[in-house]
Amino acid sequence: MMVSREFPFKPGDRVWGYCRDSGGIRQDKSVAQQRQEIEELCRHYGVDLAHLFGDEARIGSTTVGRDALEDLLYLAKQDPRPMNGIIFWSFARLARDQIDSQFVKAGLRHRGYILYSMTDDIPDGESGPVIETLIDWKNERFLKDLSREVQRGLGVLAKQGCPPNGFPPRGYLADKVQIGVRRDGQPHIVGRWVPDLELGPRVTRAFETRAADTSYLEIHEATHVMGTVGPT
Repeated sequence: MMVSREFPFKPGDRVWGYCRDSGGIRQDKSVAQQRQEIEELCRHYGVDLAHLFGDEARIGSTTVGRDALEDLLYLAKQDPRPMNGIIFWSFARLARDQIDSQFVKAGLRHRGYILYSMTDDIPDGESGPVIETLIDWKNERFLKDLSREVQRGLGVLAKQGCPPNGFPPRGYLADKVQIGVRRDGQPHIVGRWVPDLELGPRVTRAFETRAADTSYLEIHEATHVMGTVGPT
C-alpha cells in the first residue's frame, strides 16, 4: 500500500475508486492491481469503498469511450452528493491530457468531492494546485514522449525490413526472427520480409511487363501471380 501524503478521509467516509490501464505491459499497474491497492487502503483507514469503477485497455489521451469513467461522472451529478470523495491510484489513470484532467477534476471538486491520488505527491495548502498542474503537464508529456519513441522504434524496424504489422506483399515472405528481448524477459519476435525465391522473380517480371503496357491477361498467362484477372 502506498500513500503519497496525509490521507484526507475519516473512518466511515464513503468513497468511490477509479482504475484504468492502457492494456500494455509498460504501465503503472493493471486495473486488478490498482483495485487491490485501493481496497487495501480503504480497509486500513476504515473508509467505506462503495464502488470501484474500472476501464481496462483504455488509453489516457482521451476520456471518450471510457464507460466506467462516464458512469462515475454521471453518478457524481446526484444531489445530494452520494460520496465524500474519489480515490485514484494516480491522476494519470484519470487522464493524460492536461485539459481533460483539469476539466474533470474541477467539475468534481465544484460538487464537493475530495479527490485523492495514492501516488502523486501533492502537498496540502496553497502550493498544492500548482504542483498538481505540473503533474498533469508531466503526465501529458510522458504520453507525447512515448508516442515519439514508439514512432522511432517502428521506423527502426521498418529499416530492418520488419514492418510492425500486416501481411507481406506478393513476392515476399515473413521470416520470423528474434531482434532482442522485451522488458518482461520474453524474446522479441518480429516478421522480417524476405524475397520469395519462387514467386519473387515472377512478380518482378509482372511489373516489368506491365510497365511495357502489357495487358493483365497476358501478364497472368506469363506469370500466374494473380488470383483473378480484371479488365485489360
